[in-house]
Amino acid sequence: KERTMKNNTKIYNRFKGFTLEDAIAGIVEVAASQLGNVGGEPYWSWYGFESRVSWCACFVSWCADQCGYIDAGIIPKFSGCVTGVNWFRGQNRWLDGSVEPNPGMIIFFDWDNKGGSGPQDGLADHVGIVQRVENGIVYTIEGNSGDSCRQNQYPVGHYEILGYGVIAYKLLSGIPQVRGNRFSLFFTYFRYNVSCFCEGVEKRRAAKTHNCQRRAA
Repeated sequence: KERTMKNNTKIYNRFKGFTLEDAIAGIVEVAASQLGNVGGEPYWSWYGFESRVSWCACFVSWCADQCGYIDAGIIPKFSGCVTGVNWFRGQNRWLDGSVEPNPGMIIFFDWDNKGGSGPQDGLADHVGIVQRVENGIVYTIEGNSGDSCRQNQYPVGHYEILGYGVIAYKLLSGIPQVRGNRFSLFFTYFRYNVSCFCEGVEKRRAAKTHNCQRRAA
């Protein structure tokens, strides 16, 4: 069962104090830090595959996981594009491909005879992340685009855009900002985990002191 911010106070507190802008920037910046990767091994191996698969969805899932979105329940871990579409539709967080998207949305494509896709059939063949929209052009970051992570662009409403998954960023107070690369990401979560550990120690110490005082009384 997917965990949500409403029923998981621990996850909610994890992101407390961060802004909506931080949340949206998080997945875009993580994705951008991976531009140039070839072969996708960090993403499909993270997912659990022992050899290469079509890894566009693994890439999106990996980016979401680095930001904590999967634990927060606002995006699923998925390796198949159709599975991703079905999840967003089931959550009523799906937009038709004719709309102008916002940064941080998940973009799904139904290719028209590209590669082995065959003609368009209403099913998703590929997925990426919306980086920005400028002057009627949707800029994306996609894994497994020519077997690499690369930036692409399409006109708003392009006929091969099936639709968009809308991540429920507003269910978060925010998300830790990611600046640059995996090392800054590591230190962000290292600081978070240390602070949680210290907070737990202090709570247990306070509880122990309180119990001792009650016994003494």
